[in-house]
Amino acid sequence: MKNTKVEKKTVKMPYVFVESYVDNLDYNYFKKKIDNGVVDRNNESFKTNVRGRMTPWKYFNNDKKFLETLFPIMDYMDFNLNPLDYHLDNSWGLREGWGEHTVYHKHGTVYFSGVIYLNDHNSNLYFPELKKKVPVKKGKLVLFSSFLTHGTKRNIAPDLKYAIAFNFKYKNL
Repeated sequence: MKNTKVEKKTVKMPYVFVESYVDNLDYNYFKKKIDNGVVDRNNESFKTNVRGRMTPWKYFNNDKKFLETLFPIMDYMDFNLNPLDYHLDNSWGLREGWGEHTVYHKHGTVYFSGVIYLNDHNSNLYFPELKKKVPVKKGKLVLFSSFLTHGTKRNIAPDLKYAIAFNFKYKNL
């Protein structure tokens, strides 16, 4: 390579960041389903940015209870965020124990990403570009532009953290 010029800077661009709570969630149902999914032969445990237990990528995509949870979120997006045409691309469960964490990452070509926490935990979800720290609380929903870097620190508590994460993708991709 000759005369190569490399710039590495942060580009400021519009983003979406929503914090809310999900109503009427069957926490025990979802935690039990995650417990089953992390031992599924197609699980993604320790193979992704989740350095802990993880279900298969599309584990909740056809789960009626999960979809009923997503519908109000999608309605909110449709009426308040003026999104482009999108669909649920993937939705997975995670269970992180002692010493486990989610490395800092972005979700690439997807549109919006989100997470719903299924229990209180003393860890936080961090968004370094926004200088935001989101406490993990039962029923907490975080919906955000997928290009935002996010991750967690290692779990140093003896209790497990349960969550369902998901991505909405542009329909034309």
